[in-house]
Amino acid sequence: MAEQQTDSSQSLKIFTLSQVAASLHSVVSKNYPGRYWIKAEMARLHRYPHSGHCYPDLVEKQSDKVVAQFRAILWSDNYLSINKRFQEITGQPLHDGMNILFQASVTFHPQYGLSLQIHDIEPAFTLGEMARQRRAAIQKLKTEGFYHLNHQKTFPVLPARIAVISVETSKGYNDFCNILTQHARRYRVSWELFPALLQGVNAAASIIGRLEEIDREKHLFDLVAIVRGGGGEVGLDCYDDYTLASVVARFPLPVITGIGHATNQTVVEMVAHDNKITPTDVAYTIVKSFAEAEQNLQKTARALQKGVGNFAALQKAKLQAKSEKLHQVTKRRIDIERNSLNLVRSLLPLHCRSFVNRLKQTHASIIPRLALATAWLFRDQRGQLTAFDHKIRQSDPASLLQRGYSITLCQGRIVTSTTQINPGDRLTTRLADGSISSTIDSINKPDTTHHGNEPNL
Repeated sequence: MAEQQTDSSQSLKIFTLSQVAASLHSVVSKNYPGRYWIKAEMARLHRYPHSGHCYPDLVEKQSDKVVAQFRAILWSDNYLSINKRFQEITGQPLHDGMNILFQASVTFHPQYGLSLQIHDIEPAFTLGEMARQRRAAIQKLKTEGFYHLNHQKTFPVLPARIAVISVETSKGYNDFCNILTQHARRYRVSWELFPALLQGVNAAASIIGRLEEIDREKHLFDLVAIVRGGGGEVGLDCYDDYTLASVVARFPLPVITGIGHATNQTVVEMVAHDNKITPTDVAYTIVKSFAEAEQNLQKTARALQKGVGNFAALQKAKLQAKSEKLHQVTKRRIDIERNSLNLVRSLLPLHCRSFVNRLKQTHASIIPRLALATAWLFRDQRGQLTAFDHKIRQSDPASLLQRGYSITLCQGRIVTSTTQINPGDRLTTRLADGSISSTIDSINKPDTTHHGNEPNL
């Protein structure tokens, strides 16, 4: 580098920015002359559609903490060839969040700084990383006890209300709807679409959001169906996402998948209650549930009809047996009662004569006692009448006057107290042999005053 002097007394080393850049370029070119295989996570691809170039952000993490970060360059021509081969091998294009093994050269540009120029990407490494992450997700689900939770949900006998996670324009979703519509006259099934991204880096978060929405209205549905079709196996790595698989495994309703591939199952398909290859298979599974329920109902109806017939025949036989037994018992009872009646009829004259004789004997013994009792009662009643007559005669006023008593009258009323008369009144006194008239001169009333020398009475 060139050295510049500022004055005679002091000398400083001052460099231009281009000089520093040139020096760094020289150092990088000298110390990193070749190409290197590097593994990292491609946090962001940063592809520019206009130019076709990509400027990936590469990071290295330890315990989810970024410990290194670089900017990379992937020119358009290289990107097209690398991405095509990558997609053919892994089943998906390059996208954000992938772990990649790439061949790169270290470059330094005076304007754009230090970067890694990507020349190639090894798909097998990413495929292995995907498999490793997939195995880790499965093991974690099993360790946490989530793996079999949705399997243990009871599949509805009649899954009549379906929450469908799909895309309205998806061929698989349309096939699903067509199958259910074809059987709509026989089996009434309703479904509601919850649109979501079904592939790509944002698909897992999109599906989780729709599952959370369905969970809030789970009382309205019997089943959740995740259906996807027409896309082959491209972009299916989102279904190996641990978070999405965990939500599906723990979901309160049975989840059935039909995401359109027939090779290795994804983690979401493993933990779902049931997995079908295509959306059409999912629809037929729902229809089959109704058909099986209908067959079971018909089978039950036939068994019930047969059982009722057998029961009726058995009861009829029992009733017939009881009828015959009742007839026999009744006949025996009638015979017994007839014999008893005949016996009574034969004994009745004898009993009647015996009763009449006893009655005559009783009557003969009662007559003398009845005459005696009647005479005694007559004498007693006559004595009582004589006594009553005597008492009545003794109480006659004429009889009392003959015995020396008198009756005093004042104005035709009997006087029984001095309070009834006054001086000057005329009295009539009746005796046994006549009456005496007199006028009251005075009335003497008894003295009720007590004297000191008289004893108290």
